[in-house]
Amino acid sequence: MEEVEELCTRIIISQIKNAVGRPVTQFESLAPADKEIELKVPSLLVGYEKDFGNFDVAIPGLNEEKRIDREIDLKLQKIVLQSIKRTSATTAELKFALNTGGATEVAVREAMVYSKDVQSGDSIWQDNVCTMRISFDEKLKNAEFNVSWPCFVVNGNWNLIIK
Repeated sequence: MEEVEELCTRIIISQIKNAVGRPVTQFESLAPADKEIELKVPSLLVGYEKDFGNFDVAIPGLNEEKRIDREIDLKLQKIVLQSIKRTSATTAELKFALNTGGATEVAVREAMVYSKDVQSGDSIWQDNVCTMRISFDEKLKNAEFNVSWPCFVVNGNWNLIIK
């Protein structure tokens, strides 16, 4: 009887490009219990429970856009609230520039941006831009926002040896 050659000794796990949401990578190995496995990790999702404080935003008039350029330092990376544009009597759109700090290996994936002054809101975090749409009472002149709990993609080439 011939010996069967081991055909597959390498498993490649890839992250979906431009993934939205929270991907969880799971894998199984059929390697013998005494065999060492080397896992190469190209990037990690890193987040922490930290509050970065509050800032006020003046709500512009109907169809008016205000330049803000407020930098928010998230420690591992920075974002900038660039502008706010009022899109209707009760809605506005905030634009954030992402990844404006010097850490090229770290990218902001998301952060909590919350205001008790607005009725509802949603954010789209994609590439180097976050667009946040908010709705509020028509009489609102200023809104206070809080930034907390950031999540980052940290790129690198880590090798883990699993025994």
